[in-house]
This record gives sequence, C-alpha cells and structure tokens, in this order.
Amino acid sequence: MKKGIPIRVVMSILILSFVFFVLLYEGHSHNKMQIKVEEHARIISGALWNMDPKGANEYLAAVAMHNDYECAHVADEEGEMFIGANSKDLTDIEVLLMNWKLTSRVHISTDVFFNDKVIGNINVIWRKKTVYLYSYILLVGGLILAVLQLYNRVLRAKNTLEHKVEERTMDLSRINEELSISEDKFSKAFRSSPTLISICTLEEGRYLEVNDAFINLSGYKRDEVIGHTYSELSLWPDPSSCKNMIDQLQEQGAVYNQELGFRIKSGGILTVLLSAEMIEMENEPCILAVALDITDRKKLENQLLHSQKLESVGTLAGGIAHDFNNILTTISGFARVLNKDNIDEKSRKRYINQILKASNNATNLAGSLLTFSRNQKINLQFANLNEIIKKQGTFLTRMIREDIEFRTILSEDDLNVMVDYGQIEQVLMNLVTNARDAMPEGGVLTIQTASATLDSETVKSLGYGTPGSYALVSVSDTGSGIENKTKEKIFEPFFTTKEVNRGTGLGLSIVYGIVKQHNGFINVNSSPGEGSTFMIYLPLTKHRAPDTSTHESEISVPVGGTETILVAEDDEMVRDLIISVVEEFGYRAISAKDGEDAVNKFMENKDSIQLIISDVIMPKNKRQGGIR
Repeated sequence: MKKGIPIRVVMSILILSFVFFVLLYEGHSHNKMQIKVEEHARIISGALWNMDPKGANEYLAAVAMHNDYECAHVADEEGEMFIGANSKDLTDIEVLLMNWKLTSRVHISTDVFFNDKVIGNINVIWRKKTVYLYSYILLVGGLILAVLQLYNRVLRAKNTLEHKVEERTMDLSRINEELSISEDKFSKAFRSSPTLISICTLEEGRYLEVNDAFINLSGYKRDEVIGHTYSELSLWPDPSSCKNMIDQLQEQGAVYNQELGFRIKSGGILTVLLSAEMIEMENEPCILAVALDITDRKKLENQLLHSQKLESVGTLAGGIAHDFNNILTTISGFARVLNKDNIDEKSRKRYINQILKASNNATNLAGSLLTFSRNQKINLQFANLNEIIKKQGTFLTRMIREDIEFRTILSEDDLNVMVDYGQIEQVLMNLVTNARDAMPEGGVLTIQTASATLDSETVKSLGYGTPGSYALVSVSDTGSGIENKTKEKIFEPFFTTKEVNRGTGLGLSIVYGIVKQHNGFINVNSSPGEGSTFMIYLPLTKHRAPDTSTHESEISVPVGGTETILVAEDDEMVRDLIISVVEEFGYRAISAKDGEDAVNKFMENKDSIQLIISDVIMPKNKRQGGIR
C-alpha cells in the first residue's frame, strides 16, 4: 500500500513558504511605495516648474485618495508645509486593526527639486493593508492544507479499504473453496456411508434427502421416499417411541443411540440405533438422522445373554448344590424323626414346620434358577430396586469367594423403576463377577443404591446422561483398578483384559446393552490400584406399586367338595401327594401317570371330571392328542 506525504512535512513547508513570502512581499511593497512617492515628487516638481501650484495640490489630493495615504504634504526646507492633502477618515475596522497592531503607518519621504535645486521634501504617511493579503493567503493556505489533509485521509482510507477488500476477497475465495471441498466431502460421505442417513422436515417428517444405504435397506425407490413423510410410509412401527424421540430432540437439540424399530417395504421390522440432530435448511427446521442397522447384533446379544445366564447358573451350581444338600438333609432328618412312634404332638408339629420351611426354601431356590436360565424379550414391570438387590443377595454371595467381603448399602427411599427383573439380575451378576475377578487376593465388594437428580449443568460437567431423576446403583470393588486406555474400550463387545479362556469379553457389553434398553446409562470411575466403581442410572418412575392387599384378603382355606378331579403327573411321589391332598378335602381323584394315560382317563370319565390338575411336561404328551 502506497503511503502519502506526511501531513507534518506539508505543514512545515507551507509555514516556511508563507514566512518567506511575507518577508519578500514586505520588502517589495515598501520599495514599490518608495518609487511611487519619488514619482509624486517629480510630478509635483514639474507642476511647480510650470508655475501651477494649484495643479500640484490637486494631484497630491488625488494620489493621497487613490493610494489610501493617511496624509501627504510638501514642505520647504525649513519644514513649512505649502501643499497638503488628507485621505478619508479611518473606518472602525481600520481603527480596530490599528489598535491591535495588525496594520501600521509607514512614513515615506523624498526630496522635491525645482530647477535642479532641492526646495523641500514630500512626506507621505501610508497605512499598510498587507494584513488583508496575509489573511487571504492564510485562508487559502488553510484551505489548501485542509484539502491536502483530506486528500491524504481519503488516500489512506482508499488504500486501507482496497487492502481490506483484497484480504476479504482472498478470505471469501478461501472460504468458498473450503466450503466447496466440505460440501463435496459431505456429499460423498452422505451418499456412500454404510449407515442410513436421512434429512426430513421437523413439522411433517417429510423426507428431503436420503442416502443409498437408506434406499438399499428399506427396499423403497428414491422417488418413493423423497417428498413423502415417514407416517405415509409407516417406517416406525411404534409411533409413541418416535414421538418421544422427536420431543426429546426438540427439547435438547440432539438425541443419541436410541433403539427403534424400522419397518422396511416388505413389512419386516429391523432394529436400528438412531442418532439425530436439529439443522436448518432454507429457514425451515429439519432433522438430520443417522441410523445403524443392529438387527443381527441384537439377535446375537440375546443369544449371548441367554448363554451367559446358563453359564452363570453353572457358576452357581457348586453353591446351590450345597444349599440343596442342606435342605434335603433337613427334610430327611426330620422325616426320620417323625417316623418314630414315641413323638408327642407338639414335637411332631415343630418337625413338620421345619420340613415345610425347608421345602419353601427349595422352591425359592428352584424359582431363582429358572429366572436366570429364562430366555425372553424385555418385559418391563414395576419394581423397587432395593427389593431386587435384597432378593439377589444370597445368590450374589454364592458367586464370590470367601476372601471377599460382600456389603450392601441400600437407600432408605423407595427406588421405583420400570425394569425387566431377569435382565437387571443379569446386570448385577455380571458386575459382581467382574468385581470378583478384579480382586484375586480378596477385598471388599459393595453394592450401594441412592436417588440422583441430574440437571443440565450436572450432565454437562459429567459429559454424559440426560437431565432427570434416576435410581443410582453403584457396584464397587477394592481391586486392581482400570487404566484410562482400558476404560475407553471397556464396554466394547469381545474386549477383555482377562487371560485366554477366562472370559468372552461380553459381560460388560451386555450390561451396557441392557442398561441402554432401560433408557439408562452406565459409567465407570477407576484408577490403577484404587479399585473400580460402576454406576448405573435407571430412570425413576412415577407409577405406583400394584395393590395386593385385596388379593391377600381373598386367600382362604378350601372348604372341600365331592367333584371329580383328574390328576396327571409323571412323578409318582408328587402325584401321590396331590391325590392325598385332594381326597383329604372330599374330592374324588383319578390318577394319570403320563400324557397318553391322562387323555385316555379323561375320555373314559369326561362326563364326571370337573377339573384337571396336570404337569406341563410329561412323557407321551403328544400335541395332537393333548387335552384342550
């Protein structure tokens, strides 16, 4: 950028030029006036030579008026004036300027000759008016200076503007180039991404663009999707889940990893993991959604979950066998004592109660085993999380060694949640197993519950979660701890730090999947050598616990009867027990040892049988010949 002449230099040059001009003009004007006065003297001398004193006097008056002399007179050698003239009186401005010393009087004198002889002199008092000229010069100089300064500023502003325009043009060119590259990259990534990507309007859900993966997986053609809404295409089999996702998206601006059903054109329903964000296109709010097909993964997870449950049952077998042995010992022992003849009534009842108590324990133990081995879809039910942990306590202690101390610290508040009992029990078992393996030399394992409320600021500081009220379950151990690089992958499928054949690497990934299915989240706090704490957040529910008081009040002792009951049971001891109880209350019992026998007995007595008590699984229980 070119720079103009500095204004200080210009001002210095103008001031010096002005001073030089003033000095030059002062000398020039004084010399000029001296010449004029000498010319007046010659003219007056000529008039006197021609004996025309009147003409000399008129001439002197005329030149005094014309040259703005204050006064002019001709005096003889002795100083006596014989010709004189005065100019007009001073104006107020001239008096003011004279008082301020802005104008001055200059006395000019020269000799008057007559016949080459000096006969006197002419004296002129001249009022200098050069101040007016200086003012004009100053004014013009100031104007020139202002113009130069303005020009200099305009020039600098022009150069600055040109420089900024040039920089802005370069920036815009670079931005446009980067934007073009970015758009090209996005377009390629959008089209070629293996995940489903779509853009639709927020208000109607009308699709504006979808990628190739969306078209290939859904089975629709592009023109069958673009311009249509997801409601028209019936893409979401569960509209309520879709609406909840949209509401959450509007409230938070983004949703991540939401499991939803996705109906394809053929009618099949896939499971997708969907994330979405709010964007704006042509001043209209839209949704950018990315979905990953996890149908196969979910099937594999369900299979692995069932496999792990069975594996857990195997792990528990040693402890359970010990419990069953104790129960059988109790039953057989008290039964042998009852078989004696000399037992009084009080002792007999006490022994019978002990046998019944042991039987109930065996029933509960068997029921728990069935729960662990059950393979079923998620079935959300109302539950108090504290109660689940209490019921699981005995089984969890069977999974750890004697050198590990097991503690539970449960919240005094009811932590009411909607959960699948079996899956939450699986979560606890997996975390307890993981904690046990982290303490090869023993330690303390603690399960703690509490209520937690997360606001937006807390979620932001934690870096995970969604604002709301949660039931918090913490599973802590005093083991070896986890390194940071391991924590980053700890919930990934098949990732494990255990030795070969000591773990599948699926335990924590299954925990993560179950927690996500319950709309919760999980995190781990750990440092090497300081143990680990797994924290599970499950949304608290406002539903109330079901009222069972009426059902309890309806339970009563059977009054008995005379009707006929068919008892079908392949186990002889169980069958005999049921028949004994039925006949004790007056009913007539018909015994069947398997499915085929039950069908035959029913066909023979179908007119008299009012009730059938049957085992579900029996030999010879063919479906086509079953009782309906």
